[in-house]
Amino acid sequence: MKIEKNEAELEALALREAKKRERRAAMAEFKRLHAVDPEKAREAARLWFEQNGEPPAADGSEKSAFHLRKLQEADPQRKSQAAEAVRKSEADAERAQKASRAALKQWRERNPNKVKKLSKAFRERQKSK
Repeated sequence: MKIEKNEAELEALALREAKKRERRAAMAEFKRLHAVDPEKAREAARLWFEQNGEPPAADGSEKSAFHLRKLQEADPQRKSQAAEAVRKSEADAERAQKASRAALKQWRERNPNKVKKLSKAFRERQKSK
């Protein structure tokens, strides 16, 4: 079964491909011109994109068929699940930090001579710098 694309779709596809080739050629040129200074290459690329880049869509969404399909298939609970996972990971990180601090405090209480020795070595290293 062959799916035929109409002329408008083929034209849009050809336009996208031409834009990709143009961007790649510009990036290759910047890399070639500024091979020794990547900072200048980044700045030149930024300026090129400011001048030649298309402004993003006003509504912020992509118009390609792939992105439209993904938006339709998107799980509405996904954002809330992601936010919940972030909250859980932050809480876990906080608990781990507290446990680490408590373990360090106990170690310092059990090993006062090592603490003195290490702090003395640290101070001497700082003086030598």
